[in-house]
Amino acid sequence: MKKKIDENKFSITVKTENNRNFKERLTKLITEFASLYHRKGFNYADLMPAIEYLLYCTYASKNVEELGIVGFEDNYKFDAAKHALGNDYVAKDYLKYFERFESAKAEVNLPELNAGILAKNADLEFISTWIEMFDDSCLSLSKDCSYSIAASIHGILRGANLAFEDKEGFQYLCNTSLATCMSALVGTADETVCDFACGTGTVVSRAVKSGARKAVINDVDPLMVERSKIAIFFANPTASIEATSDDVFVDGVPAEIADACFVQPPLGVRLINKTSANQARSITALPGLQGVEASSFKSEEYAIGLALEALKKEGTAIVHVPMRFLFGSSKSEKTTRKALIQNSFVKAVFELPAGFVVGSSISSALVVLEKGSQKARNHKVLLVDMASTYLEDQAFFEKSKFSNVITSEGIKWACDLLTEPKDVSMVAKLVSVEEFEQTDYSFIYSRYGNVFDYKKAWETTRSFEEIVSDIENEQEKLESISQDIDSMLARIASEG
Repeated sequence: MKKKIDENKFSITVKTENNRNFKERLTKLITEFASLYHRKGFNYADLMPAIEYLLYCTYASKNVEELGIVGFEDNYKFDAAKHALGNDYVAKDYLKYFERFESAKAEVNLPELNAGILAKNADLEFISTWIEMFDDSCLSLSKDCSYSIAASIHGILRGANLAFEDKEGFQYLCNTSLATCMSALVGTADETVCDFACGTGTVVSRAVKSGARKAVINDVDPLMVERSKIAIFFANPTASIEATSDDVFVDGVPAEIADACFVQPPLGVRLINKTSANQARSITALPGLQGVEASSFKSEEYAIGLALEALKKEGTAIVHVPMRFLFGSSKSEKTTRKALIQNSFVKAVFELPAGFVVGSSISSALVVLEKGSQKARNHKVLLVDMASTYLEDQAFFEKSKFSNVITSEGIKWACDLLTEPKDVSMVAKLVSVEEFEQTDYSFIYSRYGNVFDYKKAWETTRSFEEIVSDIENEQEKLESISQDIDSMLARIASEG
């Protein structure tokens, strides 16, 4: 039987057994396994990477033929490991095999992973319990639709991370709908995409799912890099992955490596303790900032320079920034905005409602950058206030437990507007360089577009004569009522 599952506004067809929903069953397995070991003292922040790794190993070993993997040893297929429960090799070799396995690849190349992704103190019992619970679940991951199942697993893992991670792990998580929006705004079909602050890989895996053929990823935390590899694999098992774990704020990024770049840096972090000769080099991609002390910049400002450096000519980048960056008066904020406008790197700015940073209520925005084709836009920048009250009835946003959600309707509206930029009353405006110069290069829509509909207010305002006439009519009514009351009181008095 075929069923449709809705995961973050996209539908996937998968085959299920016993008429039970694949998503529900896998979610139940992950929840039960995580809960079991959480009760034994494991933190969810340790458990989720381990579960992702175990699920990756399970999926790959059960889909060797479907994935076109060459050179896979039969002893490490899931069914063989299942029958060897209790043997030391299950714990010592089964997962390590995936760490060092390199396929001769037909359709897919398994990402090289570090077995250290496993939860702390994971042992034979930990791994055996997973194999046993998975086997008992009767879940099938190889029913002639392995890629669809992989995409479904990707969505389930994203949801599990939000459900299980405590606030200490939120800095690595991205709002899934925001990731989808970022990918859609840029457009990534058949391109190389880059994310040098990848976290758990939410944004870059969305781009890969949308058709990007190669992902270049980096995070200062090696564990996050491993998790991103798995997220990308499940988003599209055929995508190629190039990964590093450098501190890009110190070491910089390679120049012109990507067609599209996504950056969600830690917001508002000053780089005062980051000192390197490479900082000056990395910021040179943004003319006008040379000679400015790199340590005076905050993370999002410096990330903009890095994104531009990583882009190929004609490439597009999208950077998630705190709302303050759009209007802040610090030297670094004003200098960065001025350099972006004077060099025509900004294509659009989308202001978002508060609550799109996981675990926080701060307001933020998306800055869309272009490299190489700015002159064709005649130096005009699209500023959009997606938090405008004039969009409230459009159902572009929904409330969620940890963060707000951009609906598919909201994403489509934003993409259509970016494709054909235009003024939208009370919501969006195309702004010229000259106008930016007059506002100290503010990126806030309200500095240029109307936030109050004066025309509508005027149209609904009544003339002075109409108001006077209404007052006179009401006075006549009151006088008539008063006379009636006087007559009634006089009659009562005469009747005693």
